[in-house]
Amino acid sequence: MKLKLPFQNGTLGALLANIGVGLGILLLLAISYFYIYLPNRTHHGESITVPDLNGMKLEELNAFLTRHDLRYAVDDSTYSDEFPPLTVLRQFPKAGSKVKEGRVIYVSVNRVSPPTLPLPDLTEDVSLTTADIIIKSNNLRRGRVTYKASPFLNYVLEMRYKGSIIP
Repeated sequence: MKLKLPFQNGTLGALLANIGVGLGILLLLAISYFYIYLPNRTHHGESITVPDLNGMKLEELNAFLTRHDLRYAVDDSTYSDEFPPLTVLRQFPKAGSKVKEGRVIYVSVNRVSPPTLPLPDLTEDVSLTTADIIIKSNNLRRGRVTYKASPFLNYVLEMRYKGSIIP
């Protein structure tokens, strides 16, 4: 007894049947990949609220984030005299954001020492108002102003640091 196939080999019907079977298998694999494998692998729908890390010391940061199933990486350091050295100044993602467990929180920490930068020369034909603008643009603070008799009003004659003239 001979088994009768619905399509004869080498016909257009057999070719279309084989393409249909192949597409069906691909569709089944795609559906199982996107609706079964990926949600389980990426923990779809599960999230952790990012805690506020601002002002926290760097040495206690690792233990704190490990308890919250998070990690950290220092991506920047800036200087602020309002905070102690090696404390967190900024973080990304921000506090209150929803992230997955194991996520890296990028932090910017306060430098140990202030950055050094060249002192701008304020004694070459500069008024006090212009000197203030230059000082603020370089993130410096003006100290005490001492007035001396001069033919010019509010003209910078010299700069001093701890009583010594800066050349």
